[in-house]
Amino acid sequence: MEIKQKMPISNGVLWENTWVFYLYGLGVSFVASIFSYFEHDLSNIEKIMMEPIGIYAFSTLSLIGLLSLGIINITSAKSAAAMKIHKGVNVFCLPIANVGLATGAIILGMMAGLASGMWLYSVFNPEAINIAKIFTALSFFVVALLYPLVVMKRSMFDETIHEQRRTIKAGVAYCATVLGVIWLINEEIFWQFIITFFVISIGAGVAMQYMRRKNG
Repeated sequence: MEIKQKMPISNGVLWENTWVFYLYGLGVSFVASIFSYFEHDLSNIEKIMMEPIGIYAFSTLSLIGLLSLGIINITSAKSAAAMKIHKGVNVFCLPIANVGLATGAIILGMMAGLASGMWLYSVFNPEAINIAKIFTALSFFVVALLYPLVVMKRSMFDETIHEQRRTIKAGVAYCATVLGVIWLINEEIFWQFIITFFVISIGAGVAMQYMRRKNG
């Protein structure tokens, strides 16, 4: 039986998920603001606000998909062309990774929409600033997870030099941004992060080289 070839989820699809749920989150926060202003019960609105949020689901599915893709890439499908036609990739690994990343895009859009709505509502109710800060922090947290997962997954399917260079630039930009933010927050944590990242990178590099040599 011929296996239908699947592709990594496109950036366009992720963007569509993000902006659609951004508008949804913005609308929900607008309704919540009206309820709060007139001192109505917010319990049902709060359920709606939290319903599509599944950061654990997003993280778990994305990591399982990425790790399974990485194992196949190291052991049996060592090129982008081989990854695209591998049965395990198309039937199991890629669908899981795509669903995980799509979930992340939905969460990001929802969080950003709720944050925007709460920031607007804070003009009338200063107490809403605390809620806005929480949703803003969650938005950045999801971006910090989603961005590298997308880059790492797509790198396994890059065939042309242009695609490979684009992935490298995206990875460098992410690392520079994260390091800059950490440096601004706490210089001591910055150096701890650098040392930890260096040690993990060496370990991962050695492990990958060993697996490649072992599998020819």
